[in-house]
Formats: sequence, structure tokens, C-alpha cells
Amino acid sequence: MALSQAGRRTFITQNSYFATVPDKAEDGDLITIVFGLGVPFVVRRVGNDSYFKLIGHCYVYGIMDGELVDGEGNGGEIRVRGARNISIHLV
Repeated sequence: MALSQAGRRTFITQNSYFATVPDKAEDGDLITIVFGLGVPFVVRRVGNDSYFKLIGHCYVYGIMDGELVDGEGNGGEIRVRGARNISIHLV
């Protein structure tokens, strides 16, 4: 078990999701869902709000099987339910 968590740490998001993230993740980083990919990612704002640095992939209990995705909305768009951003707050 210890080896499977090497390079990762546990945290709780501001929305009370339990997750594991890369060791490089910091308080205030964001978790993003990239449609078409199988896992969420941790990103960090760089400069203004238009640029982000990819920190790495993560596991978030309760969103890994599409629980936040509402499906197709008007015009065929896919919506994410619950929160616009899920910020990391390390515990």
C-alpha cells in the first residue's frame, strides 16, 4: 500500500471530496475535468487566469465515474454539475 501512494498525498477539497494528488500539489490548486480523458487533473494558475500549469493527474472519490457530469444539455454541450472549480485545501 505504501508504494502505491509514493509521490502522492491525501487531501480534502473545499467541497469535501476525498482525494489523492501529486506531492507537488499546493493549497489553492484546482482540479479539472478534461472531457475524453479518464482521470481528473490538478492545475495551478500561472500569472493571470488564462494560463495554467499541469501538476499531474489525481484521484477524487465521488467523481471518477462521471458523477458530476449532467450529460448533454442544450445544443449538445456537456455540463459539469456541482461546482465550477474544486479547489484543493490540504489538511
